[in-house]
Amino acid sequence: ANTQRGTGDMTLRWRSLKNGYRVLCGIVREEAVDYSPQITSPAVCKNMFMSYRQKHPELWPNEREAFVVAFLDNRYRVIAMHTVSIGSHRSTTVEPMPVFRFAVMIGATAIVTAHNHPSGDPEPSKDDDAMTERLTEAGKILGIEMLDHLIFGERSFYSYSDHKTNKL
Repeated sequence: ANTQRGTGDMTLRWRSLKNGYRVLCGIVREEAVDYSPQITSPAVCKNMFMSYRQKHPELWPNEREAFVVAFLDNRYRVIAMHTVSIGSHRSTTVEPMPVFRFAVMIGATAIVTAHNHPSGDPEPSKDDDAMTERLTEAGKILGIEMLDHLIFGERSFYSYSDHKTNKL
């Protein structure tokens, strides 16, 4: 794919379709990402997501579950962040397609995901475990590594990479 950079924060990429046509796709970045220079630990992830939450409270409300993804390059530097889903006070629905569609479009090689529990308890539910496993497997198929999934409670957070014996 040829990449052309124009003025401003628009990145254009030519994508070839199976039928021989080419389509020009544009990605607009609203602001430069400065959440973290490099993801090296769950604590760095926590700080990055907290910074995102402070800058964009409308995209991560306290009273409803919200699911956010950080997209990383091959050196685990953040290249974009995106709120994929905002749900109810009890749950949010997350499917692999919207998570990985954006990851493929921007050329991410790894992701870190996070969501909040409005109840204040960061312990994962069975649904959280199933969703994390599903996203991890989808990422493996696409060659996009899922480094961690964080769950934020009122005063603490849960990191799957810290609590699981096997790496995500």
